Amino acid sequence: MNPSLWDEAKWSEGRIIRGKYRIVGRLGSRGIGTVYKAEHVRVEHPCALKVLNYELADDASCVQRFQCAALLAWKLHHPNAVSIEDVDLAEDDRPFFTMEFVEGQTLRNLIAADGRLTIPRAGAIVWQVVSALAAAHELGIVHGRINPDNIMLVRTPQGEQSKVCDFGVAKTLQGWMHDGDTMSVSRGGTIVCKPAYMSPEAVKAITQDGRSDIYSLGVVMYQMLTGQLPFSADEDHKMMEAHLRLVPTPIESVRIDIPPALAGLVMKCLEKPWDQRPANCRVLARETEKFRAELEDIAF
Repeated sequence: MNPSLWDEAKWSEGRIIRGKYRIVGRLGSRGIGTVYKAEHVRVEHPCALKVLNYELADDASCVQRFQCAALLAWKLHHPNAVSIEDVDLAEDDRPFFTMEFVEGQTLRNLIAADGRLTIPRAGAIVWQVVSALAAAHELGIVHGRINPDNIMLVRTPQGEQSKVCDFGVAKTLQGWMHDGDTMSVSRGGTIVCKPAYMSPEAVKAITQDGRSDIYSLGVVMYQMLTGQLPFSADEDHKMMEAHLRLVPTPIESVRIDIPPALAGLVMKCLEKPWDQRPANCRVLARETEKFRAELEDIAF
């Protein structure tokens, strides 16, 4: 049977998975898995359920990496990260996990609707994302797919909350190793990232650590503050070449009201050599917090 038809039959609305989760509807494909909206049958708790794609189920190495990445990400508990709630095997022996179900809009949709964001709002979003990344990096989780589609914005009684999605599960990872105080992904890992947000080392497919996420976030910061990407290219390979060789237009020449120190921080995140970027996300969070404190009296 065609794999997509098999999925439609076995994972259709109303189906019960592992006696615990009722399928509500299909949300789409992300990376090597398919995501469904589901609910726990006993407590009627909504969740997002991601299962390894059917056509990959016979690839033992892929199954193992999917499970290991999910179990690693399960350790991450942070208010600005979408949390993994359960890891299990479905009746067809495919691994799946359930996540916190988040209702809101993606950062990409916000930028598409509003164009460039106010500096205070962009600063608040960045600080929350950086805080989640810092917690992940300390657990050995390199996201590898930071882009506006993986940042959800949720309205709460306390204000707007950022939620980073797809920690360690939308990419294939293997061979975690320590490099001093830095956690890295070995050369055996495969990073899946949108070309517009790829770090130079991701383009080269070499060893990466948390500073690759910092570069990708630098692209997101530039886009939030200007409404455009630091590089323009009409083909993926040209965009990747730009990350390797081109110097982005200074952000202060695109948006003249940006504070010089903030402009410098964005451009530092976009440095080609990773040792010239902020050393880690804790450092970046402290720098971002300075701007938030200075600008807290500015209305959105």
